[in-house]
Amino acid sequence: MERILGAAEELLREKPFEGVTVAEIVRRADSSVGAFYARFPAKAALLSALYARRHGMRQTERGRNYLAHFASRRMSLEERSREVVGQMVTYYRLNRDLLRSLGDAERPSPTSGVPEANAYHDAFSRGWTAAFLAHRHEIGHSDPERAVRMGLFIVASACREAIVFSTPVVELGEMSETELAEELTSALVAYLGAR
Repeated sequence: MERILGAAEELLREKPFEGVTVAEIVRRADSSVGAFYARFPAKAALLSALYARRHGMRQTERGRNYLAHFASRRMSLEERSREVVGQMVTYYRLNRDLLRSLGDAERPSPTSGVPEANAYHDAFSRGWTAAFLAHRHEIGHSDPERAVRMGLFIVASACREAIVFSTPVVELGEMSETELAEELTSALVAYLGAR
């Protein structure tokens, strides 16, 4: 199983998911097609296992610890926004190949068919939303929770398009990930604080 997953990850760094064949995976894993299908009913089922491998129990526990610490820290709305945007940019950059594969299989919602991914993203969304609601009095929207959720959705969508799918945004020109993070932080702070 580990050889198959390792081979699949290597291949995903080289080409899109739809271009990877089961034969290539098992050849690189020094395995067999029968061994592959004994573990996965179809090639698409491999994505869920790859996501779980990358974001397994250790990462889930680390995420819970981070969210508890993040929520307990005294921060301004801008500092909180900067950290969340930075975390998102880093996450999308480090997981670009896997997220692109998930997206190629199910765009526009790359994680909709992968329960592990949904659970991981939901946990961060809930944790970040709760932490932002500590700034409820600074949020200019009539429904602060909706504003936070929408703001996080906008940032995640922009990261996904700019980093994972490398969607060119002609109006923005070339932008480094640091510049992208700065612009998204400014946009999030402005959106949340707008009256």
